[in-house]
Amino acid sequence: MRRWSFLLALVIVLGLVQSGSMGGSLFRGTVAFHAKQGGSYYIRALAIPGGVPRGEEFSGGNPSLSPSGKLVAFERQGDIWIARLDGTVQRNLTNTPGYEGCPSFSADGRMIAFNAQLGEVSQVHLINTDGTGRRALALGPGNNA
Repeated sequence: MRRWSFLLALVIVLGLVQSGSMGGSLFRGTVAFHAKQGGSYYIRALAIPGGVPRGEEFSGGNPSLSPSGKLVAFERQGDIWIARLDGTVQRNLTNTPGYEGCPSFSADGRMIAFNAQLGEVSQVHLINTDGTGRRALALGPGNNA
């Protein structure tokens, strides 16, 4: 019975991630997701199976797990941030005007792709996980990068 409860919970979480009620990332036995509590979004990481918390929740949205499963990239207040999965060692990578969000790690975990929007111009940008080497890849109107 416990196994079925876990599977049902996983289907619900993944369904919420797909539907946009929550943003999240699933990788190698860990799910990271954001949920709204009050007026703020918080990121939480859980071990799968069992739903055991991995560290404390912290503020941010649209988390993306690194291929190693040790880091999470996320957006906070219109900037791209990176932290250890437990929420420690949080660092702002972008800190620029405009909106930057929807981060996603590269397959090798060394770079993060994200949407950068300033006014009506939207671009896909890449940045190294240490915050260096930022560059634009694609340009388009509106928030469709």
